[in-house]
Formats: sequence, C-alpha cells, structure tokens
Amino acid sequence: MITSLFPTLIHKLKVDDFPSIKDQLIQFVYEEKELWSSGNYVSNIGGWQSKPHYNSYDNILFNIIKQTVKIFDTLDIVSLWMNINGKGHHNTLHNHPHCDYAGCFYIQTFDDCGDIYFESQGWKEPEEGTIFLFPSSLQHKVGENKTDKNRISSSFNMQLKSEK
Repeated sequence: MITSLFPTLIHKLKVDDFPSIKDQLIQFVYEEKELWSSGNYVSNIGGWQSKPHYNSYDNILFNIIKQTVKIFDTLDIVSLWMNINGKGHHNTLHNHPHCDYAGCFYIQTFDDCGDIYFESQGWKEPEEGTIFLFPSSLQHKVGENKTDKNRISSSFNMQLKSEK
C-alpha cells in the first residue's frame, strides 16, 4: 500500500475576463517575437521561447499574471517568458531551479496542441485563460502539438518574498 504523506498541490487559476484581453496578449507575443526572433532554447524542442525578462518592466502579460496570482501575496515573479509552439513542437521533462514556484499561463490552445504532464500527477489539459501554479521542483513536460495552429503560453518563476 502506498500512502501519500506530502501531496503536491497544483493550483489552477482563471484569468478574469480573459476573452476581452486574449487578442491583445496574442498581439503582444507576436510583436515581441518579431523583436527577438532568435529566441531562447532551454527545454523546448522546436518553437520559439523568449528571453525571461518580461517581469522587469510594465507590460500587459506581466500585469495580467501579477493580478491573477495576487492571492499569493508572499510571492514575487522573478522571471517571465513567452512560448510559441507549432506543429511537432514540445518541451522535455524539466523543473525550474533557483525559485520556489513555477507557473504556466495558457493564452491560445486547441485540442491536441499538447497537454502538460506533471510527474506523479499525470497529464492536465491546457485551457485558454488558465494559469497552473506549482512547486518549482516538480518535474514536468509539455506534449507534442499535433495541430497546424500555434499553442501560445507564458511561463514564469516565483520566489517567496524576503522579510526586511
């Protein structure tokens, strides 16, 4: 018999009024891709990933995530980046070191665009306007996008605020 003494909690948060801001977010992501077309490669196989600096200045993406995760007022967003994954693209198994929590915000999804897999938790289907927040040490990966449409998401890392 196996008993889970310390279950891993994965928070699923809905972004308020997401349909009214979805197009602005998509436009922001594609504009940034034009500026930084070379992108970044960490766990992504194919696709485009931005540099992780979008937490360092005022922008629509940062503001929406900050507003949605405000219930976790003991956490600061320390890095934030965007992902565009087309057909055949996916992310390998990884975690997010040097922080306390990690998050993924789904901006554009379709059936078969690649579910997220959390080790010991299983597969979760991404939904537009949803943020998953989880311990950064939790191994996870994203399945292959089997559609001809781009899955657009943003990922971020959070640390506990230090008391001064």
